[in-house]
Order: sequence, then structure tokens, then C-alpha cells
Amino acid sequence: MKITFIISLILISILFNFMLLADHNIEEGLAGENKANKNFNNIVLSAGIGNGFFSDNKSHNINMAYNIRMLYKWKSTFLSAHYLRYDRYQYSFNYIIDYESEDIYITDVSLLMGHCFYLSRKHSNYVALSLGLGLVEEKKHSFQEDKKSYTAGIPFGIEFSQRILGDFGGCIYIFGNYNSLESYMGILYNVQFWF
Repeated sequence: MKITFIISLILISILFNFMLLADHNIEEGLAGENKANKNFNNIVLSAGIGNGFFSDNKSHNINMAYNIRMLYKWKSTFLSAHYLRYDRYQYSFNYIIDYESEDIYITDVSLLMGHCFYLSRKHSNYVALSLGLGLVEEKKHSFQEDKKSYTAGIPFGIEFSQRILGDFGGCIYIFGNYNSLESYMGILYNVQFWF
């Protein structure tokens, strides 16, 4: 699984650099048409719920993710701070207590920088790629003990954002974090407020 994340990070960084160069030409072409619309800078508050793509070898897992993000966008670049919680529960329908079961709670506090590729001239919807650095806390809860561990991680995100009504919008956000404790990936469905 770690090899998959390393390959994903390499592909995302290559794609990110390629699209940065390509988007520069697009922005120059639309510059004349966008002079009337100077609302390039936005603060976007986003919150949502989702789940993870991967589960471990144990068959009874529920993967739930929650996040709160704040983005500051200027032109095609943005800076994002996010708090993400990723919980992996084990459950069983029988009446036998499984003393080997273990729940994992992951908390990720990260700062990411990214690039937007606007899909409309009014900058109301976009696709974005981001990469950053964060602190990851992993808590393992079992019948025997609770353990907490901390590490640095490399978070990344791919999102599609759509402004729907006025300052209200929605976002599909694919998230991930490569770290030494518990690398993960998932998808979130967010609501957004634009300021």
C-alpha cells in the first residue's frame, strides 16, 4: 500500500507541475475577458464528511472521515489549512467479545498550497491540486491499552468545487496523507461558503 502512495505522490507532483505551466497560457488568453471580473481573491470555508478508500485485512471496518478547511485563493493559487479526522472502527454482529479488535483514530492538521484550474470565466467552479505538510496523530484503542503516536505527513488533495447559489457551493475532495504511521486516502463531500 505504501508503494501505491509513493507512486500516487510522484504522479500528482508531475501532473501538478505540468498543469501549472499549461494554466499560465490559459490565464493569459482569458486576461482580457476577465478584466471586468476582478473577484479573483476569495476566502472559502469548507466542511464535510466522507470515507476512506482502503481498509486493512480485518473484515469488520467502518472508515469515516470528517474535515474542516479554510482556503485563501488569489488568482489561480491558494493556501489551505485543514483539520481532518479519519476514524476506522471494527464491529461484529455476534455476541462474542473480540479482545483483539482495535479502533484507529487519525487526526491530521495540515497546511497545503495548491493551484486552481478554473472551468468558467466567472471563476465560480474549478478543479484544484494541492500538496503540503502536516502533523498526524494516531490513536489506537483496544481492550488492552490505548496508544498515541505522532509523526509528520505529506497531505495531498484533488478537488472539484462548484459555486451553486451566491456564496454557497459544494465540493468533492479526494484527500490523502503519506506518513510513517498510517498512510491513507479517501473522499469527502463538502459544503462551501465563499467570502
